[in-house]
Amino acid sequence: MFTRVSKITSSIEEQLAGLLLLFSVAIITLQIILRSFFGLGMSGIYEVATFCVVWSVFLTAGLGVKRNLHVRVDILMRVVPAKVAFIMEMLVCVVLAITGAALLVSGWYLVQESLIFGDATLGSIRIPMWIPQLIVPISGVLVLIHTALRVVGVWRGVVPVIDDSETHPSA
Repeated sequence: MFTRVSKITSSIEEQLAGLLLLFSVAIITLQIILRSFFGLGMSGIYEVATFCVVWSVFLTAGLGVKRNLHVRVDILMRVVPAKVAFIMEMLVCVVLAITGAALLVSGWYLVQESLIFGDATLGSIRIPMWIPQLIVPISGVLVLIHTALRVVGVWRGVVPVIDDSETHPSA
């Protein structure tokens, strides 16, 4: 169950983030070609591309938790006894859970406020702001999911506290 949920969520996040990034690059390239060779341009392309990149980055925040790529000081984890490293890892997971919850709650309020006030971009295509802002609570949920999976994995001994294969890849 643990590995299946982790693999499914990771796969969806990776694929969607990659597609959004690819789409962003494609429409910007199209815009450059249209302007350079035909003197044409499409309104709102840069806004859409920016929102796609933002979504791509926020979608992969949970993967940073899963792969242990978040900001932390690993040197301490490597020099302390295993029990202390375990406690430190659990504290890191508490901070990550608080961060995920803050993203979820504040993002939800942000989306609600944009819906109430009818906020939209100022560009020519007028994108409702709740659409690009929706990624904030979504990323909060993803961070919470990956943090919970990490806690369960570390607790059961399935996920190592310090993974040497990530910092010292084999040749």
